[in-house]
Amino acid sequence: MGLSISGKIINKKIASDFVLGNEIFDCKKLKFVNEISFESAVSGRLRKTDAAVFLLNEGTIVFYGDELARDLMYVGKATSNNHKGLSFDYSETSGAIAYYYSENGENLRMVMAVNNKVLTQSGEPLEIEKGIEPMDMLPVFSNDILHENFLNIDLNLIGRQIRPLY
Repeated sequence: MGLSISGKIINKKIASDFVLGNEIFDCKKLKFVNEISFESAVSGRLRKTDAAVFLLNEGTIVFYGDELARDLMYVGKATSNNHKGLSFDYSETSGAIAYYYSENGENLRMVMAVNNKVLTQSGEPLEIEKGIEPMDMLPVFSNDILHENFLNIDLNLIGRQIRPLY
């Protein structure tokens, strides 16, 4: 079974529950569920209504359970004030990827592709996309946004599993 994940990558450390709730989940309160390893979060062990938050040297990665992923694709607010970010939904199994790239609070680029065939897109292609297949973009964006390859993050890194309360 291949990797199947949804989430956000932002070049801003977001440690405050208030900021996470307001800028990422558009909710007023977050409930701490437990600690979770990076490996567990990317292995599909998140409850459908939960998220996992990891603070890295140069930003934040948030992974979503299935129900949250459908509603939280745009990065928008979290990238205001000279920040950039990526919302993504990635499935190796189905060969599908959707991503939304934002800078300074503005969504600049959206791509949806299956088996590296772009089905729909908006915005001008980004310089970093040139010559790279859509399914290979997640580590490229991770390097660009966090200066760290998503695929090389320590699997034992501990983050917080949280549940947005609406």
